[in-house]
Amino acid sequence: MKDGCLVVQVADDGCGMTPEKLEEVQREVAGDLGQISEGGFGLPNIQKRIQLAYGADYGIHVSSRLGCGTRVTLQIPAKS
Repeated sequence: MKDGCLVVQVADDGCGMTPEKLEEVQREVAGDLGQISEGGFGLPNIQKRIQLAYGADYGIHVSSRLGCGTRVTLQIPAKS
């Protein structure tokens, strides 16, 4: 829980992504690519559904550093 939101993070300590690949993944999650790449439909569909339900302030964020790993953060409003 953080600021009234449920925040779930999944991280690994793998090889991470190049800045170019990370930018591609972030654009794909945001729905900014005209065509889905090898990553598939999963993350963009989840992002779209979360933002339709809760607004643009919520959803998925992907961060990564080459040689350090990748972190995917999901944020939605908490309900009591």
